[in-house]
Amino acid sequence: MTHHVVMWSGGITSWATARQVIAEHGTDNVTLLFADTLIEDEDLYAFNDQASAKLGIPITRVADGRTPWQVFEDKRWLGNTRIAQCSWELKQLVCGQWLVENADPANTVIYLGIDWSETHRIRAIVMGYAHTLDGCKKIRVGGELISLCASLFDEDGNRLPGPGCANLLPVAWTVDFPLTRPPYRDKRDLIAEAKKSGLATPEMYDQGFPHANCGGACIKGGVGNFTRLYEVYPDRYAAAEQAEEKMRRLLGKDVSILRDRRGGVLKPLPLAELRRRIEHRKFEQPDLLSLLDAEPDDLIDTQDMGGCGCFTDLAA
Repeated sequence: MTHHVVMWSGGITSWATARQVIAEHGTDNVTLLFADTLIEDEDLYAFNDQASAKLGIPITRVADGRTPWQVFEDKRWLGNTRIAQCSWELKQLVCGQWLVENADPANTVIYLGIDWSETHRIRAIVMGYAHTLDGCKKIRVGGELISLCASLFDEDGNRLPGPGCANLLPVAWTVDFPLTRPPYRDKRDLIAEAKKSGLATPEMYDQGFPHANCGGACIKGGVGNFTRLYEVYPDRYAAAEQAEEKMRRLLGKDVSILRDRRGGVLKPLPLAELRRRIEHRKFEQPDLLSLLDAEPDDLIDTQDMGGCGCFTDLAA
């Protein structure tokens, strides 16, 4: 019997993916696998409980035991919009270990909640699940690390003939993406469907966050996302600012989560500096309900809104 494992984030697309998997295969042998980062919004846990009850399947929770900030300290590297060790340590690795211990790639299908607008991510995801947890064993050519397996997968993730690295699994995990197939719907459609079914969707969607993970403090969220965090959850912003400052002191370097792109030159943009810019803008425009309603300018790029991608950025 096939084991169906849905990578459950606590967001709307993982719910929609699970609903579709259950509609096609029933509830028997379905696992909703949730990796807890320990900084999630309380509303996300409430959504998990409610959605789980309606779907008829309990949530299987796994956790590393650390928060993203503790991971950064342990790694002595501040996660940022480009490199997020928290994604690997707190999501991908703990779920990968659960799979190794509780499932068999020969009869397991893993489901991820990317939709029709994110199909460009499929190849890297499939490549990742074709390897052991050590990932692709790369070689250095002329100072650059080259994947021995990059040529073994086409744009759709299909396996092509040829040898690979020593970490390539003899039987790869099968990965499926139900939301990339018709009928095509976006998050607004899925939220409306969830509410129609009687679910109270995570409040963070209504508050304007692009996803409901990490309490809105996702380090891949971008300037716009952290501006939203400052406006909606100033206490969480303050905690993130303090944690970033602690890392800057620990490392003794001018590092930051965000990047300043002014003048076409990338440089660090610490949360303390972004806060000062936000406060300055609010002082100049006191009637502005939200900075996210204003046009982006040289001080605050409100259009810089990133996504979570903890499972979709899995690299081989």
